[in-house]
Amino acid sequence: MIRLPIGHSDSRSIIDEKFTFFDKTLFIKKVINERAKVILITRPRRFGKTLNLTMLEYFFAEKVYSIPTKGLFDGLKISRETLYEEYQGQFPVIFVSFKDVKAESFEKAYEQISSLFIHLYAEFSYLEKSDSLSETQKAFFCRILIREGDKSDLIKALQVLIECLFAHHKRKPIVLIDEYDTPIHFGSHKGVL
Repeated sequence: MIRLPIGHSDSRSIIDEKFTFFDKTLFIKKVINERAKVILITRPRRFGKTLNLTMLEYFFAEKVYSIPTKGLFDGLKISRETLYEEYQGQFPVIFVSFKDVKAESFEKAYEQISSLFIHLYAEFSYLEKSDSLSETQKAFFCRILIREGDKSDLIKALQVLIECLFAHHKRKPIVLIDEYDTPIHFGSHKGVL
C-alpha cells in the first residue's frame, strides 16, 4: 500500500517513516547554486514551503534536535551530486518558525516571540561555554536563555545568535525563517496592528 505524507511538513519524518514522496532534493542544489544572500520563497498556502525549509535544515545541519543528519539523504537525488559531501551537515543552521505566533495583543505577541527565541537559544546552549565567544556575547546569550532580556535584546536576538554561531563555527550560519508573516496577518485580522 502506498503511504502518502498527507499533513506532514517535516522532511525527516517523511524519509524515516518510509512515506512515498516525490524526491525534491535537487531543490537543495538550486539553493546552493543561487549564491544569493537572501532567498524569499513566496508560494500559495499548502505548497510545501515548510517541507522544503525543513529539508534544507536537515541537509545543511550536522544535527537537528541533537540527532545526526548524516546518511539521511543517502539514495536520494541530491546524494548523487558532487556537492553532496561538501555541503551535507557542514553548516550551523538556525530554523525559526513564526507559525504559532498568533496573539490578540502586542504584549502577547511579544511574549510568544520571546518564548520562541528562548527555545531557539536553548538549541544552541553549547555556545554559552564556547571559548570563541566574547564575555559580552556570553552574557547576552545567558540573558535570553534565562528570560532576563528586555525588548532591545529581543530585537537583536537573531543577529547576535548569527554572530555567536559564526564566531564558534568559523562559518556563516544558514538562517531559515518560516511563516514570517503569520504574526502580521493574525494581528491585522484581529485589529492589533
